[in-house]
Parts: sequence; structure tokens; C-alpha cells
Amino acid sequence: MNDYGIRIRTAEDFKAQVTLNHPFYPKDISFFILKKGRMVYERQVETIEVEAPLLGFIDKKAVFEFTYLSDDLEVYIISFTQAFTNRLSLKTNSLQSYTYFKAYAGQNMVLTPAQLDELDAFAHLFERILANGDQNPNTKNILGSVFSGIIQLIAGYDSISKAIHEKISRAELITLQFLRNVEVHFRNEQDVRFYAEKQFITVRHLTVTLKNVTGKTARQIISEFLIKEAKAILIDSDKTIYQIAHELGFSDGYTFSHFFKKNTSTNPTDYRKNYFSTLG
Repeated sequence: MNDYGIRIRTAEDFKAQVTLNHPFYPKDISFFILKKGRMVYERQVETIEVEAPLLGFIDKKAVFEFTYLSDDLEVYIISFTQAFTNRLSLKTNSLQSYTYFKAYAGQNMVLTPAQLDELDAFAHLFERILANGDQNPNTKNILGSVFSGIIQLIAGYDSISKAIHEKISRAELITLQFLRNVEVHFRNEQDVRFYAEKQFITVRHLTVTLKNVTGKTARQIISEFLIKEAKAILIDSDKTIYQIAHELGFSDGYTFSHFFKKNTSTNPTDYRKNYFSTLG
């Protein structure tokens, strides 16, 4: 079967592939149509609970960790590669930045019954086209047209999230901007002052704001980013502890291992061994 750069998975497929409570980097950008049930997942340090009917987004620039999938889950997950979007028009390519922002902000969209029906129809159409793709020489073009159609629908739904964003407080904006900055710079910058200066505020102002909004300090949040990243690398690669330490800005493997154990109660080597032992 041809690889068209886009795929669709159902709840059954997803449950068979995902390992709960283990961080990972998504291989592709995805959006999901949650028809029934509930999911809980973490994106970097943010816990996100979603319940049907809902349209959600998963980008590949952050570490994700699914912690709960309900038994009655019904969902379509549509994933696409960079190569797929490169074949589309420039206007459609804007979905990459759109998807990234939506996933970052955590503002998944609650759907009306009519919107759910529209997206469900597109998902069924994707399934049929992909199932019979090898029989039609125009499959790539057809997939591109259908994809463009679903993105136009999503762009129309964006007014929902804009209304939410307009009501956000100054403290929440500072917190969101801090999270965005940490996501970009945490591998090289762990100094709280760096992040305060990025927003032209004092360290004290940033610290008090974060504590009020999240209940955590800036240093705790930065550490959580580092731990999530370390876990994902330990699982998804065969890099040595020294290599991971260097990649995350630690002076040596010992310092990294001490930091990891302090925050997880286990050392990175044992974490890696325990993960793969659970897979049988």
C-alpha cells in the first residue's frame, strides 16, 4: 500500500499503539475528532482533560503523555507529515502554525452536533479513500482536496476559541507566554531571570504570577519540562546517559542522573529498563 503522508486511526488502533503513563514525541502533527468518551493527557507540563464532542490537536514539537482513555472511547485521529502538507497550497500549509498554537494553548474546541457530523463525514471519507487508494491513480490529489476541505471547516470553527482567548486575564497571558518561552529554550536556559526578562517583568512578578495561576514555581515548571524531555528521549532513542545529559544542558551524566532521581525517585538507566520490561 502506498504511503500518502496522511493516515487515520480509530480508538481501537490508538489504544493498541499508545502506552499509558509514558511520555513520547508524536511522529506527526495530528488532530482528533472525539465522538464519544473521555481522554486525559499531558502536553509537556500541562494536564488536558477532553470529553466528547470535541476537536483536539496534537503537535510534534512537544512531549505528550496519555494517562487515561475511557472504555467507551470513539475517536478519529488524523495524522499528516511535512511532506504531505508541502504538496498542498500555501494557504493550507498555514495549518501547521495554526495546529501548533491550538495545541500549545490547550484550547481544544467543543463541537456542536452539526459540527461533529460534518467532521465525522470527512473522517469516513478519508477512511474510504485510503482503503481504496491503490486502485485510483488520483488518490494523492483527492486526499489533498478533502484535507483542504476539512481545514476550511476547522478555520471556521476558530471563532469559538477566539472568543475564549479574548477573555483571558493578564496573569494567564504571562503564564502562557512563560510556558511558550520555556518550551523553546528550556534545553539551554534554566535561569528564571532569563524568562522574566523575555517578558520585561521582574523575577518576583513572574514568580508570584505563576504561583497564583499554576500553583508551581518557575523552577518547578522548568524541571518538569526537563524530566518530560528526558523520559521521552530515554524511551525513543538509544542515546547514552552522557549524551542525554549534554543535550539537556547538564554538565555531566552524574549531575543529570542526580537531577532525574531527585524528581522521579529512580535513575534514568532504571527508568529505561523498567519501561522496556513492561513491554514484555
